[in-house]
Amino acid sequence: MTTTRRIWLLTATLLVCTMGSWLLLDVGSMRQGALPWWALAMGFAAAEVFVVHVHLRQDAYSFSLAEVPLVIGLLHAGADALIVGQMIGTVIALVAHRRQPLLKVGFNVADFAASTTVAIFVFDRLVGSGDPFVPSRWPAMFTAAMAAAVVNVALIGVAMKLADGQVDYRKLMQVNLFGLVVAAANTAFALAGALVVRTEPAAVALLGVLAATLLIAYRAYANERRHHESLEFLYESTRALTQHRELGGALVALLENACETFRSSVGELILLSPDDLSGAARTVVRPGSPSVVMQPVPHLPDDPLWQLLLHVHEPVLVDLTTADVFIVERLRELGIANAMITRLEGEHRPIGLLVIGGRLSDVTPLNHGDLRLFATVANHAALSLENDQLETSVTTLLELERQLSHQAFHDAMTGLANRAQFRRYLDEVVRDRRRASAVVMFIDLDDFKAINDTMGHASGDELLRVVAGRLIDAVRSDDLVARLGGDEFAVLLSPDGRDFDLVARRIVTEISRPVEVGDQLVRVTCSIGIAVAEDAETTDELIRNADTAMYEAKARGKGRHQRFTAELYANVHAKHVLHHELEQAMALEQLTVHFQPFVELTSGRVIGAEALVRWRGDDGSLHPASAFIDFAEETGQSVAIGRFVIDRAIADGAHLVRSCGPDFCVAVNVSGRQLSQSDVTSDIRRALELHGLDPSRLVVEITETAVMADIDANLERLRDLRAMGVRLALDDFGTGYSSLSHLRDFPIDLLKVAKSFIEGMGHSEEHAVFLRVIVELGHALGMAVVGEGVETVEQAEVLAVLGCEYAQGYLYDPALDVDGFLARYATRPVDRRS
Repeated sequence: MTTTRRIWLLTATLLVCTMGSWLLLDVGSMRQGALPWWALAMGFAAAEVFVVHVHLRQDAYSFSLAEVPLVIGLLHAGADALIVGQMIGTVIALVAHRRQPLLKVGFNVADFAASTTVAIFVFDRLVGSGDPFVPSRWPAMFTAAMAAAVVNVALIGVAMKLADGQVDYRKLMQVNLFGLVVAAANTAFALAGALVVRTEPAAVALLGVLAATLLIAYRAYANERRHHESLEFLYESTRALTQHRELGGALVALLENACETFRSSVGELILLSPDDLSGAARTVVRPGSPSVVMQPVPHLPDDPLWQLLLHVHEPVLVDLTTADVFIVERLRELGIANAMITRLEGEHRPIGLLVIGGRLSDVTPLNHGDLRLFATVANHAALSLENDQLETSVTTLLELERQLSHQAFHDAMTGLANRAQFRRYLDEVVRDRRRASAVVMFIDLDDFKAINDTMGHASGDELLRVVAGRLIDAVRSDDLVARLGGDEFAVLLSPDGRDFDLVARRIVTEISRPVEVGDQLVRVTCSIGIAVAEDAETTDELIRNADTAMYEAKARGKGRHQRFTAELYANVHAKHVLHHELEQAMALEQLTVHFQPFVELTSGRVIGAEALVRWRGDDGSLHPASAFIDFAEETGQSVAIGRFVIDRAIADGAHLVRSCGPDFCVAVNVSGRQLSQSDVTSDIRRALELHGLDPSRLVVEITETAVMADIDANLERLRDLRAMGVRLALDDFGTGYSSLSHLRDFPIDLLKVAKSFIEGMGHSEEHAVFLRVIVELGHALGMAVVGEGVETVEQAEVLAVLGCEYAQGYLYDPALDVDGFLARYATRPVDRRS
């Protein structure tokens, strides 16, 4: 519920409670009197018109003579006439004279009606049918008036709580105490007057003279005090500007003094740069909050307050009800409903803009008297500020701001725009759909870390500066080139319909030219990701698109460019999903190990099995390793998966050896990343010891490509495994790359022929020749040979003729879980030669 609705609800509740009191307690029939309601209405209206205001610094207190007509009504009028007169008179004063908004009028009328009802009830309960003028009954009159004052202040506190969510209870108690004192004085004055008039009716004239004299005396005192405060304000303002050594401190002191004098919530002073109207600095003061000192203003001529003062040469009052929409928006930015504004006029030119607004109390709103004092202080401030010190201070501050702004949005090493500046431009592009054809390029240097590590950071920095210069040369002057950090750069091409593929190729060519760094000639390439603004709804999405395309360019071989497409994003997204699902599969133990048998070709006997990982989906379906293992290798998840497979294969393998015979062996694959990034030797040794498998019953399979990635380190690991008693197999032989000299040094026991050679030997003489060479090579090196992927009897027969010892494939069996494998092979061997 909005604040306005809450106050209207409170107002309605008060009116309903007041009416209920009159009906249930029969307040209206308690007493009758001769004084008509219209006379009381005039009295209450006069009391609200001639309100007395007391100002103590920024606090404003006001009190009316409302207790006077209240006391007269209690003494001489009926309850109905009193409440009707009070409500009508209050409405007339608040609407016609004080011009309060409808919400405040409604609440105040309901407040006064409730408090007057309480006064009537208390007075009649205490006095009854007795004579109210008897001294013993005077306390009843004071009690009724005090009760009305307490109810009035309490209801104001409730309204403040509903409006602001909080109440300054200390301040509320001060107001309540002040109100009780005023209510007591007014009650005493009214009761004394009533007693005098009852004794001698003609004395009413004397009372009128006395009241008028007191009012005139107070007004004279108030005017004199206001004049004194104005002089003190002007003196303090001038002193603040002349005695402060630092300009910012002087402006803050001036504004604080102005806010205190005018009892306002905001003071703002904007000073112009001496040589440029578009350069200005703003100082803003809000009592009780940190000040904003000499903050740069982007373009003062665009300020609606400044625009207004171009046509009005005198200080003016503006508020939310009379100003145009732009000024209203400006006032709302300051958080105020009204303000006094003026230009600070120098001898030859305007030097600034002064704004004071947000009256802390609406008892006495900003008026023309305040405006005259405001104009005077503005003139004094202009005279004090217009000197060489002002021009020097503003110019120096603005120049410092420009330097700081440049540093905040530019890369210190290359001078290019930085990530923050680049993002600001992207925000503008995304907001302005007319620039939808703008193109973003993310550029990342390939293998820059190696250059940095080998040649040193100083050489790396020099190379980055050269790259920055080449990027600038490769694009147009209205394109934005930025360094995002490290070796990452970005380009924002203006939306002019250029062939961005051509620009990207030019950038790749320019950057790949050799660079002389120190005494060495260095060549570096780059990968570029391209995204078009029309393909993104937000800045983050545009950045993500360019980044995605850049990583795809790297994945496709580096030194190239790649444009973002929906299909590319779908593929990347699918990879992210797969990555997450793989992590979940490992956490939920959805990975399992199946075993595919090795068969001895001469006897058809199952002599071992290869452990193959499977992924059991949520629906129970099994995914083969080919569906995810390459991706796991790419993302590094293959290390964790491989460690799991090793442990599970050895654990189940020990069971298979015990069930299928002591000569049975188990093979397990080790990936290239697993070989290079993990202590695979320790993992295998730990699993063998834990599960009690004889090392000679384990065969570790690894591809030749994985071994050749780091020959020396991998050869050492293989020798460690061999020394442990584990046998080694070279998997997928013929599909990777290796030299015979290295192959001779590998401690390999088994050579596994790739499935592609076996599939092709019936269709190509060339494949048959290669197959024969591989088998003979393996035998020459002292290795047994295994044919993979055997699916037909003919393939098995050819392998046997060639001298291949072992085979595996669907001809014999697919991979089975450990229970299925034991059910088929634990009791007797199966001959599948026929």
